Amino acid sequence: KININIIKLKLHNEIANNKPFAKESTNENGDDILFVFVPIQDINKEMVGYIFSIEDNNRIDRMFYFQLLKFFIFFILLLILVQLYKKNKKLENEKLNNIQNKAIGKLSAGLSHEINTPLTIIKGNMEMMKGTLNCMEKSENKDYLIADIKEIDSNLKRIKNITETIREVADSNHFKIEKINLYSAIVTALRLTHNKAKKITKVKLQNDFFDLDLDQEHEQYFINADSRKLKQAFVAIINNSLDQLEHKGDFETNALNIKIIDNHENIKILFHDNGGGIDKDMLENIFKPFESNKKHKGLGIGLSVVKKIMDEHKFDITITNKDYGALVIITI
Repeated sequence: KININIIKLKLHNEIANNKPFAKESTNENGDDILFVFVPIQDINKEMVGYIFSIEDNNRIDRMFYFQLLKFFIFFILLLILVQLYKKNKKLENEKLNNIQNKAIGKLSAGLSHEINTPLTIIKGNMEMMKGTLNCMEKSENKDYLIADIKEIDSNLKRIKNITETIREVADSNHFKIEKINLYSAIVTALRLTHNKAKKITKVKLQNDFFDLDLDQEHEQYFINADSRKLKQAFVAIINNSLDQLEHKGDFETNALNIKIIDNHENIKILFHDNGGGIDKDMLENIFKPFESNKKHKGLGIGLSVVKKIMDEHKFDITITNKDYGALVIITI
């Protein structure tokens, strides 16, 4: 920085020489001053005018920081708007899922009622047929009829179990929290799915092969939950794995391992199969109704019901792929 009087002299010289000029100095009050002179020339390079400016450097700095502050505030507001948009989108999706779940509940309740009515009539007629067959003389035809009736009766019981499960899914008002043994709930779910599982794969629970004679109180992990709904969720998860393993179609290499891990701070339940895993593009929407990874069967409502039950209990559930299979982790 140089003295203002020297700048004035220099400015006169530059004007005479028709050259641009810019220098910093201070005024009488000690403020920083920027002198700028720019000549305007014609085509013959003769000065026909000029631009002259004296600016307060402190004012320039203040304007710069003010503009920077405005940009910063704008950026923060933009971030807030983006977060609000994402949050609003999430709330809209949750609202849509709730509407879908309620619709499925109403549909399930209606289906259960419509199926149970003719089912009761069929079962009544079956009992009458059994009585009639018992009065018939022994013959080859009688043996065939008895075998057929047993097969029909077995399938009627299966239909009844399905309608009861559907009714439980639809019954969203009944929710009873009590102290239960988590191990016992899983054993019950395995018993309910054993008839299907025995044709598809051997199932391991806590590294031991499951069988129907397993003591439900062999291990104890007590939690507070709705026993009926939790068993329903376990059955749905196990059935989902069995469907994938059945599609794979190799009993000897098929595997479904279930583990309970108590970390003291929480309890984790792991369901791990080797059925090929879940398509990556399906993982994000795996809990949405009618989003199914099972191309060969199913409507995809099973895992959406499982997620609803976990949310009701405030349990966390995640599904990932691991070792050529699906891994379901429930954290309590």
